[in-house]
Amino acid sequence: MLKVATKITAEEIKNFDYFRDLERRFIEIRGPNQMYWREKSELEKLAPKDPETLLFLLRSMLLTRRTEEIIKGIIGQIPGSAFFGTGNEATSCGVMAAMKYEDPAFPLHRDLGCDFVRGHEAFTKGDIKVRLANLLFAQYFSRANSPCRGKDGNIHWGIPEISRYPMISHLGTNIPVACGAALYEKENKSGLVAFTFIGDGATSTGDIQALNQAASRKLPVIVVIDNNKWAYRTTLQEQTAAIPLSRKVEAFGIRGFTIDGTDILSVYAATKMAREIALSGTPVLLESSTFRMKGHSVYDPYEHYVSKEDLEKWSRRDPIARLANTIYNEPDLSDKNFEDEFKSVKSRLEKEFGVEQELQEALEWAKSSPQPEPSDLYTDISSNPELQKFIGVLCGRDER
Repeated sequence: MLKVATKITAEEIKNFDYFRDLERRFIEIRGPNQMYWREKSELEKLAPKDPETLLFLLRSMLLTRRTEEIIKGIIGQIPGSAFFGTGNEATSCGVMAAMKYEDPAFPLHRDLGCDFVRGHEAFTKGDIKVRLANLLFAQYFSRANSPCRGKDGNIHWGIPEISRYPMISHLGTNIPVACGAALYEKENKSGLVAFTFIGDGATSTGDIQALNQAASRKLPVIVVIDNNKWAYRTTLQEQTAAIPLSRKVEAFGIRGFTIDGTDILSVYAATKMAREIALSGTPVLLESSTFRMKGHSVYDPYEHYVSKEDLEKWSRRDPIARLANTIYNEPDLSDKNFEDEFKSVKSRLEKEFGVEQELQEALEWAKSSPQPEPSDLYTDISSNPELQKFIGVLCGRDER
């Protein structure tokens, strides 16, 4: 466990700034009035250093970003909307990569990176082997072979084969569900840790009270806050005075951390640390500081209410650019032509890593996949066979 710590003063809490104060440090909260600065260099000791892992993390983020760019380009061809996690890739990819493959995962609508990390190899679904990107595009096209079998057009999907479970649209509701999964794992002594993601806005909902039961039952669970500073069009400061958000653990008697969520190596290391703590019987609230670089959804004109200054400032902490700079020493994050240089580097890496080819093949596979049959409309509503038969009777189908 890390040892170097300096207690945070009341004045520092009052003047806390996510962008400035997390550049070289992170925050640990051990209990009421026990908030500490930790040196980021200490956290980096737990970060991966082998080239294979670094390249895997970079490719996962590239896949995530490029997939969302493709989805934006096919809006109008697909039946639903889309929600993007641009700028959030280090959080979703870093957390998922640090967890065990079997740990129950409950991602959010901006955590597509989780899927590419855990589904990086073809896996068996039903009686076929399939790649994650194929299923993802089939989901957006509402095809019969998508995870939701055509009943959903975007992010309410799950793939139990890789321990990845669906999100619930009422943001924050994944917390009690993940706690339930953690209770199951504890009762079965599996050694697994359940984890879920919430937005900053969800920390102001009643569902976060599930952490009270998680604490009292000593559940192995991690709740990751994707703090991108916006809850739709509500700023962080307009919806809570408890900043940093990790302070909210003081009410539950659990551990909290606030980290730079644009640095994937720090995210990975902090998650490893959080998993150890959760396994010991103390739930963890892990706040990952990012910035939402797109609108709430593809139809939200975020440039009408997000300042150009904020977008410019946070763009230089782009998680993909930062890791690429660590590995290849490019793009130059401080160069005045950073945006153009990053675009060029990103395009080149997508080709070198086979990202573009993989996604284009998946897109064509999804487009050519079969449409769902109307007769399947009422299938898969319940996992209880008897209840499913009853639903069929109610819907005019002879299920008796």
